Amino acid sequence: MEIHTRVPRPDFKLLTLASLITTALGAYAQTPSRDNDKPAPIQRVEVTGSNIKRISTEGPSPIQVITRADIEQSGVVSVAELLDTVVANNNAGGQYRTNNTNNAVVGGAGISLRGLGPNSTLVLLNGRRMAPYGFSEQASFVDLNSIPLSAIERVEIVKDGASAIYGSDALAGVVNFILRKEYTGADLRVSAGRSQSYGDNDNQTVSLTAGSSVGRLKLLGILEAYNASAVQVSDRKGGKEGERTAAALAAGYTNAYLYEGAGIGSSFPSTSSSNGNLYSNNPANGGKQEYYAAGACNPPNVLYSGTFNGYAATKMCIDPVVDRYNTLDPKTRKLSGIGRATYEISPTLSAFGELSYSGIEQTYDFWPVFKNEYYDTSTTPNFPLALAPAGWAYYGRLYDELGKKLRDVTSRSTRAVAGLKGELANWDWEIGLMHAQTRTDFLGTNFIKVPTWNSGIADGSINPFKPLTAANIAALKTITTRNGKNSFTQLDGTASSQVGQLDAGPVMLALGANVRNESVSDGIDAASNAGLVENVARRLPISASRQSDAIYAELSVPFIKTIETQLALRRDHFSGVGSSVNPKLAIKWTPSTAFALRGSYSTGFRAPSLAEMNGGSRAPANCPTTNPFCPAPNQVWGTEVMVTFGGNPDLKPEKSSSTSVGMLWEPVKNHSIGIDIWSIERTNQVYAPDISNPADSAFFTKLSDATNAANAAFQAKYVNLGKTLVQGVDIGLQNHWSLGEMGKLKFALNSSNMSKYDTEYLGVTTGKAGKYGYPKWRHRADLGWAKAAWTTSLAANYRGEFEQLYTGPNNMVIMVKSFTTYDLYTAYKGLGHGVTLSGGILNLLGTAPPFDAAGRLGTLYEDNSNRRSIYVTLDYKF
Repeated sequence: MEIHTRVPRPDFKLLTLASLITTALGAYAQTPSRDNDKPAPIQRVEVTGSNIKRISTEGPSPIQVITRADIEQSGVVSVAELLDTVVANNNAGGQYRTNNTNNAVVGGAGISLRGLGPNSTLVLLNGRRMAPYGFSEQASFVDLNSIPLSAIERVEIVKDGASAIYGSDALAGVVNFILRKEYTGADLRVSAGRSQSYGDNDNQTVSLTAGSSVGRLKLLGILEAYNASAVQVSDRKGGKEGERTAAALAAGYTNAYLYEGAGIGSSFPSTSSSNGNLYSNNPANGGKQEYYAAGACNPPNVLYSGTFNGYAATKMCIDPVVDRYNTLDPKTRKLSGIGRATYEISPTLSAFGELSYSGIEQTYDFWPVFKNEYYDTSTTPNFPLALAPAGWAYYGRLYDELGKKLRDVTSRSTRAVAGLKGELANWDWEIGLMHAQTRTDFLGTNFIKVPTWNSGIADGSINPFKPLTAANIAALKTITTRNGKNSFTQLDGTASSQVGQLDAGPVMLALGANVRNESVSDGIDAASNAGLVENVARRLPISASRQSDAIYAELSVPFIKTIETQLALRRDHFSGVGSSVNPKLAIKWTPSTAFALRGSYSTGFRAPSLAEMNGGSRAPANCPTTNPFCPAPNQVWGTEVMVTFGGNPDLKPEKSSSTSVGMLWEPVKNHSIGIDIWSIERTNQVYAPDISNPADSAFFTKLSDATNAANAAFQAKYVNLGKTLVQGVDIGLQNHWSLGEMGKLKFALNSSNMSKYDTEYLGVTTGKAGKYGYPKWRHRADLGWAKAAWTTSLAANYRGEFEQLYTGPNNMVIMVKSFTTYDLYTAYKGLGHGVTLSGGILNLLGTAPPFDAAGRLGTLYEDNSNRRSIYVTLDYKF
């Protein structure tokens, strides 16, 4: 596993890392030269990033390998948590997370190598694709939660782009999960953990791995069950309005910015224990237009004066603990299973089959229905004229009499692979047929029927200014549903062989081809899509499919003994999109057994997803008066407009070019350093126009003007626009020592620097490196010791500082500070034959993540919201 070091300036918390590096480098002079070592036997191995078996796992392209031992010592409970430790995964700048309650793809988790988004990182399982998550949005990605952690043998990550080898959507790189393929016996593993800092977030994992051989038949089965309790935002430090306000003041924001800054507070107008709020001419303040309480303001609500949503407020009644309704980590139940069988038909021919299933159920709490609507004396029999003498008002509160909204997300993933593998006339070949599908269903309860509400307001049977009656609640309650499915079927084949011999070595060739059909369907129920259910974002239904095919070749030519060359060429074709041919050239020069230089260049393209071409949504948005194409504010709707955002069947593919140059140096055996400078440029990007951006006015079409019955309506769609340039350097250290009777010691360090993240739209370039969500540095370091039955390791995780999303007074830049945590792991195998007891502490010091004005908890790093967590694992092999 990788580990990293801080370069730009000293950091007290990183002194531990610095001392470890010093110790590692100092050992170089004390270790015997590798020149006297006997050469190891030559054996070719399969390496992710190539279809050709190689002698060394360190090929021309930089690859990070996470082993089974690394996974066990990390203490993580899911694949998503495991990839959070990968420093090339800029998860502060584009990673989807399971706990993002209001995400259009709620329930899924993806990886974003180099911060380029989940749709630019290709995720594979044993070298083949998986079905994307069932819900579709601009980013189509594999849900990491669907992969059982206990089934993984290792993870290989190609970090220089690999479109020429694997396919069009590998612009930022490839993550290949290699599963266990053979096992004899059985392994029962039971694990439990919880947040020690808060005494909650209890989670349990039980897995069983069993395998055997019966003659020529080899069988392997893996079953994993996982359960976790829910955690609400208000259960954590920073999860309450007062805590975030205090942290904002301490960070340098002034009181005037606490609500103007949009996101520091999550207060809503009051709940049913009070009488809500009016926005009208306040008779208690000289008739000024502002927010003010419509009567009593009872606990837990409090009075507030200042600014709310950009408007003045005087003695407004707000609920400061509304995040008790907002789920941080959902209640989760997961069952996963993988079965594999191989049968040796002959010494040169075998058949194989894989079948996998994952079922995940998640439950989220969410705010009760919130309504902030326009009323006047002519349309509302119950209008409170005494409180709003002008005869009109906006009135809003949470209608929590109906109960909190519940969101249940169920996802089912299946994948079946069957194939043949063999040798014929010096060719290694394999053919496979695969079908994969992910179906995701959403059920939301305790929503409001819009027609029932409107008719009740008009005839006076519903009084919005008082608590709803039992009869009101029974008539109003309804549900909303969403059903999504992604599936594909693929036939593929590969073959490789030595096709020539030069003085420097063999010339190797690999060929491959595949054909694939993919389909997607996604949409909400008819009533919700017609706008008849309150607080539901309408999504235009998707039902689309397409065919694609690819052919590719890879050549390894040793021009001289010290140079290894990789040449690859791939042609992809997508129906409705077109074709693209993309090359890759990689060279590794090894002038001595202790030193090597390597470099690569490749191009790529990503066909727009079916959702980008066919999907869409309809939702209200703020159209500010600063934009010349926005309509004048309407008394009923203010600056709110309705935007229909549709897919664009005329989208063109995104394109990319990737470059990597690096070195590997092992001055003495078991002590090495690697440095790789990398650059990725993505052009012709799929862009979603923003109605709040005046520069995007040309992309919007006005459909209708505002009336009292409906707000103004606009329409837009995805376009190809702009480019992104990301550059940086990766640094890795690997060190091993033999301590004789004292055991073995190892140290590893991986660092990733993002020196540039520039985006260009309509001729304007914005630098994001070191800005919100894109720290320039990430590091992970591991120090491990093993002796006989004992294994102990200490890991350090570092994320660099970056600018807050919101500036302070006078546009003052406020930083999200750097963040370091330490993880401790210990295992003991001396309890009995086949028994291992292990455990650890994540975030050993209980360090709180740094303040961030835009975070739900006052932090962007919600993956560290549990602070100090403990876990224990019992493993029994029999």
